[in-house]
Amino acid sequence: ETYLQEYESQFLAHATMETMNCTAHVTDDSCTVWGPLQGPELAKLTLAGMLKLPPERVTINRTLLGGGFGRRLLVDFVIQAAIISKAVAKPVKVIWSREEDMQHDVYRPATLNRVTAGLDKEGTPLAFAHKVVSPSILQFVYPAAVTEDNDPSCLEGLLETHYEIPSQRVDFKLLKVGIPTSVLRTTGYGPNIFAVESFIDELAFKAKRDPYDFRRALLKNERSLKVLETLAQKSDWHKKPAKDRKSV
Repeated sequence: ETYLQEYESQFLAHATMETMNCTAHVTDDSCTVWGPLQGPELAKLTLAGMLKLPPERVTINRTLLGGGFGRRLLVDFVIQAAIISKAVAKPVKVIWSREEDMQHDVYRPATLNRVTAGLDKEGTPLAFAHKVVSPSILQFVYPAAVTEDNDPSCLEGLLETHYEIPSQRVDFKLLKVGIPTSVLRTTGYGPNIFAVESFIDELAFKAKRDPYDFRRALLKNERSLKVLETLAQKSDWHKKPAKDRKSV
């Protein structure tokens, strides 16, 4: 018997606690910036190339982050401040409004996970086929790693699964869209692990088995078993709810 399910995740803005901002002072022979950057070396090299300056003439002062989540790895907001400073020949501080911040983000990709399982008579999975369709995560960070059938960050959590299933296959399809997408806090793990664990829950329900016991039978790794057991213990998983408990 086969069982198939699909899981979707939406485009998601970073909504950093502090909106994107940068202070820049560009002269004919130097550039100095102050800002919450996650990629200071990337900023230095980008500014040096854009302004045609030796890298040693570009000074990066990294301030407290104000929330990053991967958004401040990119340097579009740094470039903007530098361009304006050069145009007016004065130090400039650029602060995006929240509306600008949301509109011009580089979003977590919307994804589709399609999972198919081959089951034995007891409902135990013998084979998994998992297909991920997603825009690129690394296109602005490390484009050399991205191909039509592979973006390593889009497959996070799928190539190193701890479930012992005899036959497993993972496929990836790069979806090209006009919406800029990039990293947001373990970007691939979020939708992928949600899909896998939701699917395991559904298989357990279909087999009329406790989700804890169902998972335990699929795990052989000692560390994974310890995590599962600790989770069950801390959450009082095996404690039956009181029959007279009323909802509030």
